[in-house]
Amino acid sequence: MATAGQANAAKRRLAPSYDFAVRGGRLLFEGIDLASLAVKHGSPLFVFSERMVIENVESVKRALQARFRKSRIFYATKAGSNLSILRTIRQQGVGAEVSSEGDIFMSLVAGFSPHDIVFNGPAKSDRELAISSKLGLYSVNLDSVDELERIHAICKRDGRVARIAFRIRPDVGAGTKIIQTGTSTSKFGIGLSEAVEAYAQAANFRDHLKVVGIHAHVGSQNTSVESWRDFVRKLAKLTARLKGEINLNLQHLNIGGGVPAVHVTDSQNQPTPPFMKAVPSDDEIASAVADALSEEEMHDIEVVAEPGRRIVAGAALLLTKVISKKESGGQNWVYVDAGFNTLPSAPMPWYFHMVPVTKAGERAESPYRVAGPLCDNKDVFHDQHGEDEGNPTLPEHRMLPKGLHPGDYLALLDVGAYNMDIQNSFNERLMAGGVLIGRYGRPTVMRRRQKYENLLAYEPHQRKLAERVARRMNHG
Repeated sequence: MATAGQANAAKRRLAPSYDFAVRGGRLLFEGIDLASLAVKHGSPLFVFSERMVIENVESVKRALQARFRKSRIFYATKAGSNLSILRTIRQQGVGAEVSSEGDIFMSLVAGFSPHDIVFNGPAKSDRELAISSKLGLYSVNLDSVDELERIHAICKRDGRVARIAFRIRPDVGAGTKIIQTGTSTSKFGIGLSEAVEAYAQAANFRDHLKVVGIHAHVGSQNTSVESWRDFVRKLAKLTARLKGEINLNLQHLNIGGGVPAVHVTDSQNQPTPPFMKAVPSDDEIASAVADALSEEEMHDIEVVAEPGRRIVAGAALLLTKVISKKESGGQNWVYVDAGFNTLPSAPMPWYFHMVPVTKAGERAESPYRVAGPLCDNKDVFHDQHGEDEGNPTLPEHRMLPKGLHPGDYLALLDVGAYNMDIQNSFNERLMAGGVLIGRYGRPTVMRRRQKYENLLAYEPHQRKLAERVARRMNHG
């Protein structure tokens, strides 16, 4: 059994950003025994910390409020739209950034006011534009002149006025090559050379449209401070042109999302993707934005940000159970019950640090190949394609305690963004549930684990058969 000193050292090794403790060889998170949670609620299991979500929101808010006279945050709901998360974020005075009518629905259910919702997306339907104008959203960020003409026609037909902005494609790359949305080849927004004409047309529709802002988003996990400075500088120059050439005064400048999340890495488990290292702070990014706006003497414009991954990625972990092990080809393998059906980001490849849950406190000095349960060769936690090509971006092995056996539990860190929403039932595996540890330390179910019957939820006339077969499987 580990001594108190060994346990504290283990906690530092595990992840300093997480509130971990080790007791009796078991890992506690926010004071809660993780293995007990997995036994009670099933594995795999997402576990979120409400405290960490709140701290992440407050960090971004402080960075903006320290540098801008007026600023607002709209959480990118696509990063995680569970009601418990949305309600926690709304209570911090943050709005919602949405990209579909389903997102609007979830945001309204979570209690957001329509005026606290920004609507993005490259292909808004007439129905979505009508809903947006009817509700009176804070801003509908139009992706094209086609959307401009359609929302004007809808508002004219219905006798309404909608608040609009354009999403601009500034031709600036983000710090990661995985997700680039602001370059000239991106599908999003309108180019800088087209922008003045588009805004001029919008200004002519002032009877039913109020032009309120300008928007850009150049990519997720943008770790380049220069990228932030460059694209905001271009937005600021365009905003000044609009005022000088067509007498259009914009109320807000929306810098989009992409504020990077810090991911746990260590020196043992290498390599890891470069965009998970040397991540600039919220303050560094806010300072770069402020510098760019100061060049154009824009001190009074409201600065809007749409962080998503930054808010929730580092606020959750995934519990997974070791199902089997083997020694093959001179390597030790362990197979866990979470694959890319549960962590769809993993094959990108994205790195999720692993820590032991039931052998916590023991030194992680044994190399393992870790694989998921799916009948698919890509369902592994190493970069198989990169290894075949001689340039892997993920560790070939995960360093974990010696003697892992079926029934042991592991935790994968920094999984809070996207994964719980985009997990699926590939191989007909049941989707994971989720637990939220409240700010006062009480765990509650935020998402129920899928049941066998749910696999037939969209098959017509199969409910009774599904229930009968499920009973047979559950009770023998």
